[in-house]
Amino acid sequence: MQLRFQYRLYPDPGQRVALARLFGCVRVVYNDALERTRPIKAANKLLGSPKHRIAEGPYVRVPKSAELSKALITGAKKTPERAWLSQVSAVPLQQVLRDVDRAWKAHEDSKTGQRKGPKVGVPRFKSRREARSATRPSRAGCNPRRSRQGGRQFTTGHYAEHASVLVRLHRVAGDELAELLAEAWDARAPR
Repeated sequence: MQLRFQYRLYPDPGQRVALARLFGCVRVVYNDALERTRPIKAANKLLGSPKHRIAEGPYVRVPKSAELSKALITGAKKTPERAWLSQVSAVPLQQVLRDVDRAWKAHEDSKTGQRKGPKVGVPRFKSRREARSATRPSRAGCNPRRSRQGGRQFTTGHYAEHASVLVRLHRVAGDELAELLAEAWDARAPR
């Protein structure tokens, strides 16, 4: 059974700055990845499909997230213009490159009919003014720990030394949440 929960974060002013920095870095890496892949896709489109060519020229392979990670994250951190990418964790930056791959795949599958539902357009650049900046935590395992107030806190090992952010889970009773977490742990924990 899959459930969906709604959370509300209440970061303090320092955490708001850190989140804004993270969202900005994620947006920049996403836009850089699109800037690299869009011209290649456009050039390949002009040649036609591999089976029915309408023009001469070699197809250029579109770089995947691993190749883009080397250039847009690792390489960019070494340049003075993008050294500020080192201020955030590399995990969300790598996840956003996989999101670019997924966006292109959804677009291609939508064009060929392999994806059900409405057509999916070409991935668009993210604007600084968009209110819906988002990133997600990795599945690297959330470890519950007791807070000073006696409640439960969840954190990943990467953020163990960072200050906690108050998270409120809406419309779920505490005993129901404890039961769901125990079931999830039993299902996913190594034996």
